[in-house]
Amino acid sequence: MKIVWIISIIIGFSFVAHADRVRNGGTYVTCSNLSYFYDLYELTKIQKIEPVIPIGKNPFQMASDIIDRQSDQNIVFKNLLRTYLQDMKKNMIFSNQKLIINGDIPTYTIQRDCQMFQAAVSGMQDDQWVCYLYGGSWDLLDYDNQTALILHEIIYRITSDLGATTSTSAKLINQKLLVTKYDDSNSKNSLFNLRKKLNALLPQEH
Repeated sequence: MKIVWIISIIIGFSFVAHADRVRNGGTYVTCSNLSYFYDLYELTKIQKIEPVIPIGKNPFQMASDIIDRQSDQNIVFKNLLRTYLQDMKKNMIFSNQKLIINGDIPTYTIQRDCQMFQAAVSGMQDDQWVCYLYGGSWDLLDYDNQTALILHEIIYRITSDLGATTSTSAKLINQKLLVTKYDDSNSKNSLFNLRKKLNALLPQEH
């Protein structure tokens, strides 16, 4: 199947009026009436890697279970993810407004006849972190993909505070979480070592 490389261009947000400090928002891909959050789409459709996502009754519990199964070598990171997960649960704002795509990853790979759309924009508003979601896109995603979106947003909140200017590192960390059933802290491919390679260790972890 022919693969199309999409070169992303950073463009302005229509949501600037809503947030004092606008950040990245996750994207999703629609193919043949099925929709996927991009991090999960790239894993399953491009890299052909099956994720290990727990079965759950809601995506927030599923995201929590994924965080919990990571090794305690990442305990500081895990605790911050848990805090931000609760923030997101309280501060999700659904909008009927269509979001302008903010492709801040250098390249996106999608299959022919698929389309990419913006799913969310997050940022600071009145000293509070909020995540705006285009309601139509959220409803198009199943629980697995909603879980991937949630994790992406809270991971990017951390990596951007550490100086990341794109969401590439958030995507890679998210994909690591999604495919790892048991994180071996002694492995060179551990979550901790990946975050170290991506300059995504928190100050307390150095």
